[in-house]
Amino acid sequence: MIAAVAYLWWRPPAWISDPMTPAPPIRAQLLDGRNFDLAQHRGQVVLINVWAPWCPPCRREMPAMADYYRAHQHQGFTILALADDELAAVQDFVAAEKTPFPVALLSTAEGTAGLGEINRIPTSFVVDRQGRIVHRVTGPLHPGRLKSLIDPLL
Repeated sequence: MIAAVAYLWWRPPAWISDPMTPAPPIRAQLLDGRNFDLAQHRGQVVLINVWAPWCPPCRREMPAMADYYRAHQHQGFTILALADDELAAVQDFVAAEKTPFPVALLSTAEGTAGLGEINRIPTSFVVDRQGRIVHRVTGPLHPGRLKSLIDPLL
């Protein structure tokens, strides 16, 4: 029983679909003031993660995402984290966690409607080097899931 609870706590279920659709033209102003334009990242693998600081599974997946980003950014991998919360709460979380990848507010990002309905967070989209969404993951990402979904694309 304890093992089952621990498994669900650390690795809750995720639903993975493989839509293979063109990624929408997402643009966002990052928390640090820079601009992110998905079109300028063609040729890279991009993980678009929709999350919120108040969401426990989102908070648990962030260290794995940060570690994966640090280890693979030199291979043409990046993350765009789109936060669904107020600016102050997001800034506080990003500063406290020393989040190394680009973060923007979902409410100010353009083109996200093209991702489809997001009715649960975290939800992530893996965009391949050709600009196609190859995976949609509803639920948290843990290190093994990141590796299995993204390593083959790098």
